[in-house]
Amino acid sequence: MKDGKRIDIYYMRSGRQPDGLTTDDEFTPYVFENGVLVAIGWASLGGPKSQGQTSDSIYINNSTTVY
Repeated sequence: MKDGKRIDIYYMRSGRQPDGLTTDDEFTPYVFENGVLVAIGWASLGGPKSQGQTSDSIYINNSTTVY
């Protein structure tokens, strides 16, 4: 929520570099306000935060335990 408006940002993979990294510059953001498309691209968000830079390896466990 921003200024009483619901903001949703969807990222679509629009490019790929064969460097083994997944970085912001390989995606295009689509910005919606209250369900209406209002902007496309990184300029609306201030630019990508990563551009082909390496990052520390992390382990993400997506398993779910049901009790």
